[in-house]
Amino acid sequence: MAEIRCYVDSCEHWGNQMCQAQAIEVRSEDEQKTPKRSDHTMCATFKPPGT
Repeated sequence: MAEIRCYVDSCEHWGNQMCQAQAIEVRSEDEQKTPKRSDHTMCATFKPPGT
C-alpha cells in the first residue's frame, strides 16, 4: 500500500502523520462539480477516535 501522509490527528486511522487505514476513499467536496484543486476534495475515510 502507498504511504499516505495525514496531519489530521483527530482521526481513528492517524498514526505518526501517516494514514493507517486499510483503504482510503477521497470524494469531491461538492459531488455536483469536478474538483479543480486539492482543497475541493475530502477524505471520506475520516473516523473520529473510538467510533
